[in-house]
Amino acid sequence: MKATLPAYKLGRPSLAQREIMAPLSEFLIEILFEKGRDGRFYVHSPNLAGLHLAGRDLSAIRADLEPIVKELLFHNLDFVADQIRWVPSLDEVVSHLTKPSSPPEPRSEGSNYLVITGRAA
Repeated sequence: MKATLPAYKLGRPSLAQREIMAPLSEFLIEILFEKGRDGRFYVHSPNLAGLHLAGRDLSAIRADLEPIVKELLFHNLDFVADQIRWVPSLDEVVSHLTKPSSPPEPRSEGSNYLVITGRAA
């Protein structure tokens, strides 16, 4: 859907007009979750500058993660994230990180990704 601004409107479009005009887009961001030997959890991303979280309380990191990702997308890329879909789900990632340690299994070649849907701010 393409929106047309009224001819008498000069200057920068209003926020409501930009939201109508802004096409939705979807892209991926890789998120790396690690459990250190010190028992702390580390979360960072090679694709999203400024995303570095660490701590012993994975629930606190999990609660902070999505709002922080949305803020970084807005401030770094001028992008408003409407929806974040976790692949695999955040529950699966937490479950994997918190299960009791067992002998190391061969590591699968998979990554954790966020699928971001939103529009330019």
